Amino acid sequence: MGLDTFATGLSEEDNFHGSYSIYSSFIEALIGNLYGEKCREIRHRAICDGFYNGVYIGPLTEEDLEIWNLHCNDDLNLLIFHPDDGGKFTPDECRRVYRAIKDVQFDLDENTYYGKTMNEILRKFKKIFKHCRDRRVNLYYG
Repeated sequence: MGLDTFATGLSEEDNFHGSYSIYSSFIEALIGNLYGEKCREIRHRAICDGFYNGVYIGPLTEEDLEIWNLHCNDDLNLLIFHPDDGGKFTPDECRRVYRAIKDVQFDLDENTYYGKTMNEILRKFKKIFKHCRDRRVNLYYG
């Protein structure tokens, strides 16, 4: 069980197929790379009821929200906050997400599920979002 993407005209191999934990690690790596470690902590606490790395830090504060809003990119937030268990991205949303990630490069090369690295996953999502943008097709998560 995990996340599968589907876009018309994109081969099965070029779509993403991976566990939810790998996808979540990818999203956290994007946040850490683009927004910084504090924003990575803020998102993690927001989705884990105040916990970060197994320690209860507490609910989000106004200061946390100000930090997030100072560093955030609304186009990338479409990807960050999209549910991983379904839904779709329109071609316009794909254009916005692609614009936000097209120049991203990870400095790290961590191994993940089945030997894939974060860089390989990033390249795959760049290809997927570019395909949907260029061909004006929806991207579905399932």
